[in-house]
Amino acid sequence: MLFTSTVQLLCIMPTAYLLSIILVGIDW
Repeated sequence: MLFTSTVQLLCIMPTAYLLSIILVGIDW
């Protein structure tokens, strides 16, 4: 259970990071 949520976090975090970079890039 804990392992699955950790994998999900590892999958979600880079995606959110890339999305924020893209949004900041558009904002500039």
